[in-house]
Amino acid sequence: MRREHELHGKTLRPGERVFIMLNAANRDPRAYSDPHRLALRRETEEDVRTRRDEIKRQEERLLQKELAVDRKVDEADRRAGERGDRGAVGEGPVPSVHALG
Repeated sequence: MRREHELHGKTLRPGERVFIMLNAANRDPRAYSDPHRLALRRETEEDVRTRRDEIKRQEERLLQKELAVDRKVDEADRRAGERGDRGAVGEGPVPSVHALG
């Protein structure tokens, strides 16, 4: 250890040796309800929360992009209405994405 660190209530100090047991991976009873079962694709609740949070962030970014497109379409509709532009068939203003949906 290069600097002091606390891990599961124990303070590890600089100069102390740390032994890492790779065969103990995915076998922490604090993280898993069945730590002795072999599960190669095991996930913790934290893994699930992290993935759920990432999906939520992606959904929020997509929503922001959709709202930006809606604002641009609304602005284009407003300008077309001010100019008196007609739709492709010559009746009424240019249809918006909302009207086509």
